[in-house]
Amino acid sequence: MLLSSPARATRLESWHFDPNQNQLDLTTDSGIQPRVFLIDNPKRLVIDLSGTTLSYPTTKQNFGSKIREIRVSQLDPQTTRLVIELAPGYTVSPQSVIVRRDSNFHWVVKLSSIEKMPATGIFVRRPYNDIRGRDFIRQVSQLVYTYLDQPKLTQLP
Repeated sequence: MLLSSPARATRLESWHFDPNQNQLDLTTDSGIQPRVFLIDNPKRLVIDLSGTTLSYPTTKQNFGSKIREIRVSQLDPQTTRLVIELAPGYTVSPQSVIVRRDSNFHWVVKLSSIEKMPATGIFVRRPYNDIRGRDFIRQVSQLVYTYLDQPKLTQLP
């Protein structure tokens, strides 16, 4: 008769975010491979730890000017998810996200550059009561808002 012990899931032991360095440190009790990607509207960095369980309830912590908050939760029975949500008006490019393994149990996720998004606008000078100008502004505004409302997903290497 063969007996097998149940597979033990990796646990997220701890995490710490240093807002001065824009750096997240993750420690687990065994080896994992994080999956990191960006999502827009609002801009956030998502870190999925597959095969990992959370040993405490969902956590949410606010950080201030550039980082609105970090949330840690159990996405499904086998995946812990960390979400770094940027404050409104800030963005990060995929090239500025550095994921580094320090050991089998420790990972560092560094946002090397969090940038303030430039204000955008369209200024059109037109005569008073110009119907074509008003229609043009309405069409451009509709296109811009439609584009901004679309969710965007960026996979990081």
